[in-house]
Amino acid sequence: MLEVDFGVFPELHTERLILKEITESDAPELFALRSNEAVMKYIDRPRPKDLEDILVLIRKMHQMRIDGAQVGFGSGRAKLNVVFLDWQVR
Repeated sequence: MLEVDFGVFPELHTERLILKEITESDAPELFALRSNEAVMKYIDRPRPKDLEDILVLIRKMHQMRIDGAQVGFGSGRAKLNVVFLDWQVR
Protein backbone atom coordinates (compact mmCIF):
# COMPACT_ATOMS: atom_id res chain seq x y z
CA MET A 1 0.00 0.00 0.00
CA LEU A 2 1.22 3.47 -0.86
CA GLU A 3 2.02 5.59 2.18
CA VAL A 4 1.91 9.33 1.73
CA ASP A 5 2.87 11.83 4.41
CA PHE A 6 0.96 15.06 4.07
CA GLY A 7 2.09 16.44 7.42
CA VAL A 8 2.75 19.65 5.52
CA PHE A 9 0.09 19.97 2.85
CA PRO A 10 1.55 20.83 -0.54
CA GLU A 11 0.28 23.82 -2.47
CA LEU A 12 0.76 23.37 -6.20
CA HIS A 13 0.70 26.36 -8.54
CA THR A 14 0.42 26.71 -12.29
CA GLU A 15 -0.02 29.91 -14.24
CA ARG A 16 -3.81 29.58 -13.99
CA LEU A 17 -4.59 27.23 -11.10
CA ILE A 18 -3.79 26.51 -7.48
CA LEU A 19 -4.26 23.08 -5.88
CA LYS A 20 -4.37 23.39 -2.12
CA GLU A 21 -5.86 22.06 1.06
CA ILE A 22 -9.45 23.11 1.59
CA THR A 23 -9.65 25.23 4.75
CA GLU A 24 -12.45 26.81 6.75
CA SER A 25 -11.94 30.07 4.85
CA ASP A 26 -13.11 28.19 1.72
CA ALA A 27 -16.44 27.28 3.33
CA PRO A 28 -18.66 29.85 1.54
CA GLU A 29 -17.42 28.81 -1.92
CA LEU A 30 -17.63 25.12 -1.11
CA PHE A 31 -21.16 25.60 0.25
CA ALA A 32 -22.17 27.37 -2.97
CA LEU A 33 -20.90 24.40 -4.98
CA ARG A 34 -22.20 21.61 -2.80
CA SER A 35 -25.67 23.17 -2.48
CA ASN A 36 -26.01 23.75 -6.24
CA GLU A 37 -28.37 21.21 -7.79
CA ALA A 38 -26.66 21.29 -11.20
CA VAL A 39 -23.22 20.74 -9.68
CA MET A 40 -24.39 17.88 -7.46
CA LYS A 41 -26.50 16.13 -10.11
CA TYR A 42 -23.94 13.37 -10.66
CA ILE A 43 -22.20 13.48 -7.30
CA ASP A 44 -23.53 10.96 -4.81
CA ARG A 45 -23.01 13.04 -1.67
CA PRO A 46 -25.52 14.66 0.65
CA ARG A 47 -26.14 18.34 0.04
CA PRO A 48 -25.32 20.66 2.92
CA LYS A 49 -28.17 22.44 4.65
CA ASP A 50 -26.06 25.34 5.83
CA LEU A 51 -22.52 26.62 6.27
CA GLU A 52 -22.08 24.58 9.46
CA ASP A 53 -22.51 21.34 7.44
CA ILE A 54 -19.63 22.47 5.22
CA LEU A 55 -17.45 23.37 8.20
CA VAL A 56 -18.05 19.87 9.61
CA LEU A 57 -17.03 18.39 6.23
CA ILE A 58 -13.87 20.51 6.04
CA ARG A 59 -12.87 19.51 9.58
CA LYS A 60 -13.52 15.85 8.73
CA MET A 61 -11.36 16.12 5.60
CA HIS A 62 -8.59 17.75 7.64
CA GLN A 63 -8.71 14.98 10.26
CA MET A 64 -8.70 12.26 7.59
CA ARG A 65 -5.55 13.82 6.14
CA ILE A 66 -3.89 13.83 9.56
CA ASP A 67 -4.93 10.19 10.05
CA GLY A 68 -3.55 9.26 6.62
CA ALA A 69 -6.95 8.05 5.39
CA GLN A 70 -7.33 10.42 2.43
CA VAL A 71 -6.27 13.74 1.03
CA GLY A 72 -8.72 16.38 -0.18
CA PHE A 73 -7.55 19.04 -2.60
CA GLY A 74 -9.27 22.27 -3.50
CA SER A 75 -8.68 23.90 -6.83
CA GLY A 76 -8.88 27.59 -7.52
CA ARG A 77 -8.05 30.14 -10.14
CA ALA A 78 -4.63 31.56 -9.37
CA LYS A 79 -5.54 35.20 -9.95
CA LEU A 80 -8.87 34.99 -8.11
CA ASN A 81 -7.92 32.44 -5.44
CA VAL A 82 -11.45 31.00 -5.51
CA VAL A 83 -12.11 27.37 -4.72
CA PHE A 84 -14.32 25.82 -7.37
CA LEU A 85 -13.72 22.10 -7.05
CA ASP A 86 -12.86 19.59 -4.39
CA TRP A 87 -11.85 15.98 -4.56
CA GLN A 88 -10.25 13.32 -2.42
CA VAL A 89 -7.37 10.92 -3.02
CA ARG A 90 -7.41 7.70 -1.00
